[in-house]
Amino acid sequence: MKYKIRLLLIVSATIFSGSTYSQNVFGFKAGMQLAKITGAGDVPHSLLPTLQVKGVAILPLGDEVTINPSLGYSGKGYKWTNISFEDQLGNSLGDGDVIGLFHYLQLTVPLTYKIVADGNQEYYFGAGPYFSYAVSGKGKLKHVAVSSEEETWDLFADGAYKRTDAGIAVEIASQLKKKFLISFNADIGLSDISKQGGGKLKHLAGGLSFGYLFAK
Repeated sequence: MKYKIRLLLIVSATIFSGSTYSQNVFGFKAGMQLAKITGAGDVPHSLLPTLQVKGVAILPLGDEVTINPSLGYSGKGYKWTNISFEDQLGNSLGDGDVIGLFHYLQLTVPLTYKIVADGNQEYYFGAGPYFSYAVSGKGKLKHVAVSSEEETWDLFADGAYKRTDAGIAVEIASQLKKKFLISFNADIGLSDISKQGGGKLKHLAGGLSFGYLFAK
């Protein structure tokens, strides 16, 4: 686990520091995203609201092409709603929700095309790979009267899920007054996160973030 996190940090440091172009810009962004799991078989259709907080950079490769890497926290997972629960005797406990939240450290490296609207506004359209590692994951029952031992659990305790994930990220962003950033992301998982047979499970998430850039 420590080796994989260290490798992800080394790769990200190389990307963030590799360019020597004088107009490199660094900052951070944070916001919400809606996540779900897709795949074969019976999967949840509800969307799970999660958070994302990342450091960002804008590294120009030319007048119109940039690399806009980001590194930080990305919450992903699933949500089952209106599930009927029963106790061991078959008595109804009512309907509730089942939530699985994965806490990822994610590196995203999109190659983007820049459009300059005027001196105070720029737009970025791009896509590229993302790589992530789940530091932890928690399952939770909501709106159901169960014991505290049954209410939450470790998603990785029974070996059902892989900690690593990878896919393609599509990003659209706007830089305002060279200081502020509005960014939309869509993360399309290509890696099967399931360790069990019977169908592949993949992450899908889309979000909106607001950020600040430490531009000169």
